[in-house]
Parts: sequence; C-alpha cells; structure tokens
Amino acid sequence: MNEQQKRSLMIAGAVVAIVAAIAFVTREATKPTETINKFEDVPAKGIDRNAGKAERKER
Repeated sequence: MNEQQKRSLMIAGAVVAIVAAIAFVTREATKPTETINKFEDVPAKGIDRNAGKAERKER
C-alpha cells in the first residue's frame, strides 16, 4: 500500500466520521426529550415576543 492509497483511505475515513457526527448531532437535536418538554410550560422571562407590534401597527 503506497502513500497515495494511505492518504486516500485516511481522507475517506475522516469524511465518514464527519458525516456520522453530523447525523448523530442532527438526530439528537430533533429528538423530543423530557428536558425540552419541561420548558414549554415555563413563560419566557424578560422576553415578550409581541412587545412593539402594537406600536409598529400605529405608524
């Protein structure tokens, strides 16, 4: 096995590892968990998403 083949194999392995890591993170991020559901009932403190909409409509 020459240097070119070794380098190609290493690059292919790195690409597979990166794709696997991205797939794992994406799957974990989109999986509904108890921790995410816990925060749905808690109102956001200090952030009112509707604040300022009434003023904008008046203009």
